[in-house]
Amino acid sequence: MRLELDNEQVQDLLELIYLGSNMANLSDSSKVEDYVDLKTYVFQQVHKNKIENVLILNEEDKELNVTPEIEDNLLDIIEAYDQFTMYKELATRLGNRDIDRKYGEDYMDKLEFEEAFVLMDKYLRRYLKEFTRNGIDNLFLKKPKLEE
Repeated sequence: MRLELDNEQVQDLLELIYLGSNMANLSDSSKVEDYVDLKTYVFQQVHKNKIENVLILNEEDKELNVTPEIEDNLLDIIEAYDQFTMYKELATRLGNRDIDRKYGEDYMDKLEFEEAFVLMDKYLRRYLKEFTRNGIDNLFLKKPKLEE
């Protein structure tokens, strides 16, 4: 297979690979090594074709990576993803806790999928609305008192 990309598409591809690589490296998937190998291969091909201003060679470990400028531009995407993921996970856990407290721990298991989805969505939306408006400013732990 052969891909023909202009310089802008090459940069977009490198950015996508960088973002995917960051996410994959956080997992314990058996595929991570394959992803690293693919990233290395694509970066080497870009470097070999002398496409400028997209990659730098780290002299210490001899690895190619995107330039610091590109990396800085991607930080906003990474931060937005991290924030969304945290809010969604927190909202899901708080919603599950609230449902368990109100209806009992086995209640969701007894519902049809659609009913459970609608109920969970109600709780999820409530928390996501709060986090969108105020972040975690209104989130407090009542007990236990945390040790310093």
